[in-house]
Amino acid sequence: MTLLAQSGFPAQKIAGRGFDHGVWVPLSQLYPEADIPVVQMAILANAGAGYHIALGRALAPLRQHGVLIMGSGSLTHNLTEVFNGGHAIDAPAQDWVQDFDDWILARPRLARSTLSPTIAPSRPMRGKIIRPRSILPLPFAFGAAGEGAKGKRVHASVERGVMAMDAYIFE
Repeated sequence: MTLLAQSGFPAQKIAGRGFDHGVWVPLSQLYPEADIPVVQMAILANAGAGYHIALGRALAPLRQHGVLIMGSGSLTHNLTEVFNGGHAIDAPAQDWVQDFDDWILARPRLARSTLSPTIAPSRPMRGKIIRPRSILPLPFAFGAAGEGAKGKRVHASVERGVMAMDAYIFE
């Protein structure tokens, strides 16, 4: 919390709150024994990508101490369509999902202007809205990689035609 305070980010502990599925799902795959300490941070959907890049940069020094900093979510994360859309698990990506996936992939350096509140994450894609809570972990992780970082997609898949499950590493 000291790094956050030094960078001008107010932080507080919230006792008794369990982990969000964005934390426990990927960590259950990476560390099935649950044998590492974990700190979950909240995404502030109204704060925008620039805020989350700066938040990640404030925590970047932790990497020098062996701390893994990750952002978790789906590039497209429309659970209403997942549960009500009748899409098979292996349904091909809908056009708007592929468009947004391609748009992100074309930006190896995520600049504040690239993921601004006016362009994305609230960017409409063929009538669909990309929700901030789904995409803001990406600029957070990008910021934590430090100045000049570039993203590299290390996994790409789509579930139920509407959930882009891409994974990026920032170096």
